Amino acid sequence: MEVWFEKLAEAEGMRSGFQDLPSKGMMTHDELGAKGDRLEESRAAAERELETLRRKKERVARLEQDKETLLKSYAKMAPEALEAQSAQERHRLYGMLRLRVVANPDTSIEVTGASVPGFTSPQTVLR
Repeated sequence: MEVWFEKLAEAEGMRSGFQDLPSKGMMTHDELGAKGDRLEESRAAAERELETLRRKKERVARLEQDKETLLKSYAKMAPEALEAQSAQERHRLYGMLRLRVVANPDTSIEVTGASVPGFTSPQTVLR
């Protein structure tokens, strides 16, 4: 987006610079009109690209919110669902979530990795 904002500012700067050239005899009014048309095309293209990027940014924000909602929903269902799974199935699920779960000899469990709703820190010890 920054690049397109720069292109808009550049087009506006060039437009105001061109406006004085006919009065100084450095450009005809027809030439000014042609350059103005090209600048307008550039400005319109930059505006279109900015609008496209704004829509994409809004969509990404909605998707991220949906992801958080889905993760919270799964976190509520997870305890019962995990208990019903075999050790291999739980291991596969942890891999998909990029989690590392270690059962310690003292019966504590360490969970590290991706952010999971319900855990307050990147490393949580459960007993």
